[in-house]
Amino acid sequence: MKVDNFRELLIKKAGDNPTLQTLVRFMDENVLAKKVLEVLESLEKNSNKGAGANASLTQFASDLDPVSHPDMIRDAIGHHVSRYKAAISGGRQDLANSHAGKAFNIMNLTAKAQYHNPKALSMEHVPIEPWERNGKLSTYTDPEDPKVKSGNYDVGDFKNVLKGLNIKTKDFSFLNKPPHSSKVDKVTDDRFKDTGYPFEEIKINGKHIHVDDIDPDSLKGHEPHEFDHHPVNEHHSIPTKKHSQDDMKNYLSSRRHYEDEAPHVDNYDERHAQLEEEDPSGYAQRGAQPADPVHGPVERDEEDASSSGTPPSSGDFHPDVIEAIRKLNPELVSKLGLDKPKEEEPEEQQQPEEQQQPEEGQPEEGQPDIDSDLLASFGIGEGND
Repeated sequence: MKVDNFRELLIKKAGDNPTLQTLVRFMDENVLAKKVLEVLESLEKNSNKGAGANASLTQFASDLDPVSHPDMIRDAIGHHVSRYKAAISGGRQDLANSHAGKAFNIMNLTAKAQYHNPKALSMEHVPIEPWERNGKLSTYTDPEDPKVKSGNYDVGDFKNVLKGLNIKTKDFSFLNKPPHSSKVDKVTDDRFKDTGYPFEEIKINGKHIHVDDIDPDSLKGHEPHEFDHHPVNEHHSIPTKKHSQDDMKNYLSSRRHYEDEAPHVDNYDERHAQLEEEDPSGYAQRGAQPADPVHGPVERDEEDASSSGTPPSSGDFHPDVIEAIRKLNPELVSKLGLDKPKEEEPEEQQQPEEQQQPEEGQPEEGQPDIDSDLLASFGIGEGND
């Protein structure tokens, strides 16, 4: 479907909302396409939520204890982040990858489970996509590529969709870089725009993960946490259509073994009882404040640039939209580079002022202004990612 036809379809679907129709009508086609793709990516990331979650995951969520389970999950993430930090410090990227993979698997599980039982479990974290992009830099370079010729992609667009917490990779070295320039605007906290991924900001039920200071030389190999042995870690990622009755039976059987026979839960309880006994006041303060940064400031690669990461120019937005942004947040106009004037054509090619034609797409008199709520929904208002 051509962009113009798709635009007309969106305008038609906007129905009696003239403000929305105006925004769709005058938005640059590349901006419009990218906004639609962002929505589709969001849908893909949420595919395991709601009705899409398998029976093992929903069973785990429904059985959550609002105290013991969040405490153990928080401790498990902190366990892996602590060893990730030590491994990075000791130059052990292989071991860091192993612990990062476990940490994100538990975070992914938690993000899904909280959807089904938000009263018992909740998680806050900085989205990883701005850092994930560092590891997925392949772009379309050939104008004759079928996907480019189809009109769905442009030369310079990234090929790989970002997965967020659904990420499956064996190399997490991208976490130890600043967020990629094409996504840095999604990092809402300026503290993290020139650092590696801020694991220390993860919260479970309102409390930060605890990150231990571990001597890198003491690391011998991958050290699992007690929660790693819970069968839900393996079952939550099975697609619903492939999650059979036998899978559910295996999950329930493995869970009973984990809770009643295996030593993992008892070991966890004994370890924490000892920690509390050794330092009661310190133990009570665990998670009250974020730990020291897992990653320090890091320099941005000179090659960290692409057409997809180029800030929009004033030509990407209709003048009415730029003016609406200016009214909402004048600083945002400068940050987006929308205050840069278009390059003027050579003087001899310009028409006399009285003969100049109206700018293509100029709205008719009386068109509605773009309100702040609508701009915010498209990610261009103050306070949006």
